[in-house]
Amino acid sequence: MKRIGILAALVLFGGCAKTPHVFPLKKGWSATYEVTGAFFPQVEEIEVLRASTVAGVPGWVLGGALGESRVAWKDGVLVAEQLAGTWYAPPLPILRSASGDEEWRGVAVTLGQAKAISGTFVQREEKVEFADRKTQSTHVVLDLSEPGAKIEIQIWYVKGMGPIRWEHRRNTALVQKAVILR
Repeated sequence: MKRIGILAALVLFGGCAKTPHVFPLKKGWSATYEVTGAFFPQVEEIEVLRASTVAGVPGWVLGGALGESRVAWKDGVLVAEQLAGTWYAPPLPILRSASGDEEWRGVAVTLGQAKAISGTFVQREEKVEFADRKTQSTHVVLDLSEPGAKIEIQIWYVKGMGPIRWEHRRNTALVQKAVILR
Protein backbone atom coordinates (compact mmCIF):
# COMPACT_ATOMS: atom_id res chain seq x y z
CA MET A 1 0.00 0.00 0.00
CA LYS A 2 2.95 2.39 0.52
CA ARG A 3 3.71 2.56 -3.22
CA ILE A 4 0.07 3.19 -4.10
CA GLY A 5 0.54 6.98 -4.28
CA ILE A 6 2.31 7.66 -7.57
CA LEU A 7 0.36 5.08 -9.51
CA ALA A 8 -2.94 5.58 -7.79
CA ALA A 9 -3.60 8.44 -10.08
CA LEU A 10 -2.60 6.30 -13.02
CA VAL A 11 -5.62 4.15 -12.63
CA LEU A 12 -7.81 7.12 -12.81
CA PHE A 13 -6.92 7.70 -16.44
CA GLY A 14 -9.34 5.12 -17.74
CA GLY A 15 -9.96 1.80 -19.36
CA CYS A 16 -10.70 0.74 -22.92
CA ALA A 17 -14.51 0.86 -22.97
CA LYS A 18 -16.47 4.15 -23.06
CA THR A 19 -13.74 6.27 -21.51
CA PRO A 20 -15.09 9.66 -20.40
CA HIS A 21 -13.58 12.73 -22.10
CA VAL A 22 -11.79 13.60 -18.85
CA PHE A 23 -9.30 10.81 -19.58
CA PRO A 24 -7.08 11.10 -22.65
CA LEU A 25 -6.23 7.41 -22.63
CA LYS A 26 -4.86 5.51 -25.60
CA LYS A 27 -1.75 3.56 -26.54
CA GLY A 28 1.24 5.90 -26.47
CA TRP A 29 -0.33 8.42 -24.07
CA SER A 30 1.96 9.77 -21.35
CA ALA A 31 2.15 12.57 -18.78
CA THR A 32 4.99 13.94 -16.69
CA TYR A 33 4.61 14.87 -13.01
CA GLU A 34 6.78 16.50 -10.36
CA VAL A 35 6.56 14.14 -7.40
CA THR A 36 7.52 15.06 -3.83
CA GLY A 37 7.50 12.78 -0.82
CA ALA A 38 9.98 11.23 1.57
CA PHE A 39 12.84 11.90 -0.84
CA PHE A 40 13.88 14.88 -2.93
CA PRO A 41 11.45 16.06 -5.60
CA GLN A 42 11.73 14.04 -8.79
CA VAL A 43 10.16 13.98 -12.23
CA GLU A 44 8.16 10.85 -13.13
CA GLU A 45 6.60 9.87 -16.44
CA ILE A 46 3.48 7.71 -16.52
CA GLU A 47 2.41 6.07 -19.76
CA VAL A 48 -0.05 3.65 -21.30
CA LEU A 49 1.95 0.50 -22.02
CA ARG A 50 -0.58 -1.83 -23.63
CA ALA A 51 -4.17 -3.05 -23.75
CA SER A 52 -5.07 -5.96 -21.45
CA THR A 53 -8.03 -7.77 -19.94
CA VAL A 54 -8.79 -6.36 -16.50
CA ALA A 55 -11.62 -7.57 -14.24
CA GLY A 56 -12.94 -9.60 -17.18
CA VAL A 57 -13.28 -6.60 -19.54
CA PRO A 58 -10.93 -4.75 -21.95
CA GLY A 59 -8.61 -2.41 -20.05
CA TRP A 60 -5.12 -0.95 -19.92
CA VAL A 61 -1.74 -1.55 -18.32
CA LEU A 62 -0.18 1.74 -17.20
CA GLY A 63 3.39 2.06 -16.04
CA GLY A 64 6.06 4.28 -14.60
CA ALA A 65 9.22 4.06 -12.52
CA LEU A 66 7.39 2.51 -9.54
CA GLY A 67 5.56 -0.26 -11.35
CA GLU A 68 2.49 -1.18 -13.33
CA SER A 69 -1.22 -0.67 -12.78
CA ARG A 70 -4.10 -2.52 -14.46
CA VAL A 71 -7.37 -0.64 -14.92
CA ALA A 72 -10.66 -0.88 -16.85
CA TRP A 73 -14.10 0.68 -17.08
CA LYS A 74 -16.73 -1.78 -15.88
CA ASP A 75 -20.40 -0.78 -15.66
CA GLY A 76 -19.57 2.94 -15.55
CA VAL A 77 -16.91 2.57 -12.83
CA LEU A 78 -13.16 2.62 -13.36
CA VAL A 79 -11.75 -0.33 -11.42
CA ALA A 80 -8.17 -1.29 -10.58
CA GLU A 81 -7.04 -4.87 -10.29
CA GLN A 82 -3.48 -3.73 -9.62
CA LEU A 83 -1.92 -0.45 -8.44
CA ALA A 84 1.87 -0.27 -8.35
CA GLY A 85 2.40 -3.82 -7.14
CA THR A 86 -0.72 -4.13 -4.97
CA TRP A 87 -3.48 -6.45 -6.23
CA TYR A 88 -7.12 -5.97 -5.24
CA ALA A 89 -9.93 -8.53 -5.02
CA PRO A 90 -12.54 -7.58 -5.93
CA PRO A 91 -11.07 -4.79 -8.10
CA LEU A 92 -10.95 -1.41 -6.33
CA PRO A 93 -13.37 1.23 -7.69
CA ILE A 94 -11.31 4.30 -8.59
CA LEU A 95 -13.56 6.61 -10.60
CA ARG A 96 -17.17 6.81 -11.68
CA SER A 97 -18.62 8.20 -14.87
CA ALA A 98 -20.77 10.48 -12.63
CA SER A 99 -20.28 12.07 -9.19
CA GLY A 100 -21.30 10.06 -6.16
CA ASP A 101 -20.19 7.94 -3.23
CA GLU A 102 -19.39 4.24 -3.03
CA GLU A 103 -18.35 1.74 -0.35
CA TRP A 104 -15.75 -0.97 -1.02
CA ARG A 105 -14.53 -3.97 0.95
CA GLY A 106 -12.00 -6.54 -0.17
CA VAL A 107 -8.45 -7.85 0.05
CA ALA A 108 -5.23 -6.11 -0.93
CA VAL A 109 -2.17 -8.28 -1.65
CA THR A 110 1.28 -6.65 -1.50
CA LEU A 111 4.54 -8.63 -1.59
CA GLY A 112 2.58 -11.83 -1.03
CA GLN A 113 0.90 -10.48 2.13
CA ALA A 114 -2.91 -10.31 2.06
CA LYS A 115 -4.74 -7.71 4.18
CA ALA A 116 -8.42 -7.01 4.63
CA ILE A 117 -9.12 -3.47 3.46
CA SER A 118 -12.23 -1.31 3.18
CA GLY A 119 -13.18 2.24 2.53
CA THR A 120 -15.21 4.89 0.80
CA PHE A 121 -14.93 6.60 -2.54
CA VAL A 122 -16.31 10.14 -2.93
CA GLN A 123 -16.37 12.04 -6.21
CA ARG A 124 -17.46 15.67 -6.69
CA GLU A 125 -17.16 18.39 -9.32
CA GLU A 126 -15.32 21.50 -8.11
CA LYS A 127 -13.12 24.41 -9.19
CA VAL A 128 -9.38 24.00 -8.66
CA GLU A 129 -6.45 26.38 -9.15
CA PHE A 130 -4.57 25.27 -12.27
CA ALA A 131 -2.41 27.18 -14.77
CA ASP A 132 -3.02 30.45 -12.86
CA ARG A 133 -6.81 30.27 -13.07
CA LYS A 134 -9.80 28.48 -11.54
CA THR A 135 -10.59 25.41 -13.64
CA GLN A 136 -13.48 22.94 -13.41
CA SER A 137 -12.25 19.59 -12.08
CA THR A 138 -13.41 16.21 -10.88
CA HIS A 139 -12.17 15.66 -7.32
CA VAL A 140 -11.92 12.09 -6.06
CA VAL A 141 -11.23 11.11 -2.45
CA LEU A 142 -10.48 7.51 -1.47
CA ASP A 143 -10.51 6.88 2.30
CA LEU A 144 -9.21 3.38 2.96
CA SER A 145 -8.56 1.43 6.17
CA GLU A 146 -6.29 -1.55 6.63
CA PRO A 147 -5.07 -3.10 9.89
CA GLY A 148 -3.04 -0.40 11.63
CA ALA A 149 -3.39 2.31 9.00
CA LYS A 150 -5.71 4.86 7.45
CA ILE A 151 -4.94 5.81 3.85
CA GLU A 152 -6.29 8.85 2.01
CA ILE A 153 -5.78 9.48 -1.69
CA GLN A 154 -7.08 12.68 -3.31
CA ILE A 155 -6.97 13.23 -7.06
CA TRP A 156 -8.00 16.22 -9.16
CA TYR A 157 -8.76 15.70 -12.88
CA VAL A 158 -9.24 18.28 -15.63
CA LYS A 159 -11.25 17.38 -18.72
CA GLY A 160 -9.03 16.25 -21.59
CA MET A 161 -5.91 16.05 -19.39
CA GLY A 162 -6.60 13.41 -16.76
CA PRO A 163 -5.09 13.79 -13.28
CA ILE A 164 -3.38 17.15 -12.76
CA ARG A 165 -2.60 16.62 -9.06
CA TRP A 166 -2.81 13.95 -6.41
CA GLU A 167 -1.93 13.57 -2.74
CA HIS A 168 -1.42 10.34 -0.79
CA ARG A 169 -1.51 10.31 3.01
CA ARG A 170 -0.98 7.48 5.49
CA ASN A 171 -2.26 8.12 9.03
CA THR A 172 -2.54 11.85 8.08
CA ALA A 173 1.17 12.14 7.13
CA LEU A 174 1.82 13.18 3.53
CA VAL A 175 3.48 10.26 1.74
CA GLN A 176 3.49 11.69 -1.76
CA LYS A 177 2.22 14.63 -3.78
CA ALA A 178 2.36 14.93 -7.57
CA VAL A 179 1.58 17.85 -9.88
CA ILE A 180 1.46 17.62 -13.66
CA LEU A 181 4.20 19.59 -15.41
CA ARG A 182 3.03 21.96 -18.14
